[in-house]
Amino acid sequence: MIRKFAHAVKMVRRNIRSYRLLSVTIVLSFSLLLGYLACIDSLNYNKYKQVFARDRRLVFSVAETDAYRDRILREKAADIGDTQSLLYYTITGFRLDIPNVIMETGEKPDSFGWPEIVSLPAHVPKLYDAASDTMFSFDPIPITWLDGKPHEDIFLKPDEIIVDEPLYEAVGKACGGVLRCTLSSDWSPDVHFEGAFRIVGTIPGENAIGITHGEGAQEGKAFLNITQYHPKLVLSSAAVNPKDYPDLVSRTFIIFVSDRPESIAKLADSMIPNHKAGAVYEAQDRANEALKADTRTKAIICTALLVILGINLYACFENALHARRFEIGVKRALGASAGHIVMQFLYEGLCVMLMNILISVALVFDLLIVYKCIYDRTPNEYGQYFQWTVYVSPQSFIMFGVCAAALTVVFSLIFAYRSTQVRIADQLKSE
Repeated sequence: MIRKFAHAVKMVRRNIRSYRLLSVTIVLSFSLLLGYLACIDSLNYNKYKQVFARDRRLVFSVAETDAYRDRILREKAADIGDTQSLLYYTITGFRLDIPNVIMETGEKPDSFGWPEIVSLPAHVPKLYDAASDTMFSFDPIPITWLDGKPHEDIFLKPDEIIVDEPLYEAVGKACGGVLRCTLSSDWSPDVHFEGAFRIVGTIPGENAIGITHGEGAQEGKAFLNITQYHPKLVLSSAAVNPKDYPDLVSRTFIIFVSDRPESIAKLADSMIPNHKAGAVYEAQDRANEALKADTRTKAIICTALLVILGINLYACFENALHARRFEIGVKRALGASAGHIVMQFLYEGLCVMLMNILISVALVFDLLIVYKCIYDRTPNEYGQYFQWTVYVSPQSFIMFGVCAAALTVVFSLIFAYRSTQVRIADQLKSE
């Protein structure tokens, strides 16, 4: 068999002009098919990879702070079994002032806007983001500890604070790592807090601090552009506790880790007052439904492409066979059997199909790798870089393999069979 394939390769090289159009058609057709499958799979994989990387057991509940409601919810969740919970608070309504500090740029803003304060009543293993009432970030917020040591959990002393990176870059170094600040409310003059905190860590910030300069009577003053930047501060509840500031907006954020997340989500949704619970399993189930729909769509498109490719390949095989009719006539006249002709063209068809399919695979993956390199080096609007992964699902491999095998075998057999239908006398007379 190896000798037959070697001979087939030799004949293909000798008749490369006859196979040129066929090869171009095969490469373009299978590149289109594999490119479509790989692009859809890669886009879906990169879209949902973080969703599937998350712990399916996580359930989040956010509500206006109510100590009684929070305690009852956690007790009922514990009764379900195999469930752990942690909570912290978020507080908004404070204005952050940092008196007598000059930024690295030389600016001295009057105020640093209205921060989101995260208040930790106890140890928490991770910190999550409560972005809004209905949408929750399932990914933990990364913390960069300034001591450079790994921390198994997050626990802050009353005089310790974690700030966002833009604020630390602006004032953290200038104040020697000790943030002396004032928290007050424009709506309630009685709400006032002053403290000095040692900065122990930083968390990412979405935007850099923007400064505008006053004009007229305000000339010489610097103002924070609050439409772009909102500080984020993480403190211990021993320093800032929402129950001490009832006039401000505070929310309880409870994270459950349970082997029965569906029951926990239903329980959290039944509590009043409560915003809809967010759950990782819901996000993963939605992603699975979307992937199933895409798989059905891919199967339909592959079937349509299979028909179109079959029509194009049949025409190209006919053209290649037409260019070699005289050769077939001569071989038959010299005594070559029909079986010999069939096997020769069968192996040639297999060689042409397999070689060009491999070229298509290499071409598609080279283009995807180039796209990956460009994407990995392109920052998003926040200046962050994300790893883009080239991925082809097992279903797509099966679809492509079935299409490639079916077309290769079927059209190689058709090519071989059609070679025996050449009328010897007519071809020799025509020459």
